Amino acid sequence: SGLNSMLHLQSSSSHTYTSGCTDIVGVDDAEMFQEMTECMDSLGFTTEEKNSVFKITAAVVHLGDMEFALNADSQDGCKICDTEMAEKVCQMLGVQSKDFTKVFQFKTLE
Repeated sequence: SGLNSMLHLQSSSSHTYTSGCTDIVGVDDAEMFQEMTECMDSLGFTTEEKNSVFKITAAVVHLGDMEFALNADSQDGCKICDTEMAEKVCQMLGVQSKDFTKVFQFKTLE
């Protein structure tokens, strides 16, 4: 669907955070999603607000899929292995990729 394409989501079994249990007996995910969006509508959520919730949730799912490696340029940080995925996460969260990458590459808290 258009929403899946905007959020870059695959099947639930394709993502680390959702691959453990993809089916629950008696639960219709599509029906529950429809009910949730109707509730959001009844609460006065705009399309932009609903899309923001979906983007944040999808970004968290994609963060779980990201792989990291030791960063030769930093003793305490790491390197993002999939920069294309990182770009998608940044787009969904509305953050600059250089700032996002910097958070992972360099230790910022003591």
